[in-house]
Amino acid sequence: SVNFKDTQGKVTKAAEKAQKKK
Repeated sequence: SVNFKDTQGKVTKAAEKAQKKK
């Protein structure tokens, strides 16, 4: 599912940003 993959990508990017902020 493309929608699921897009959501997973957004979550991964958000997690990376959160880790970088920390």
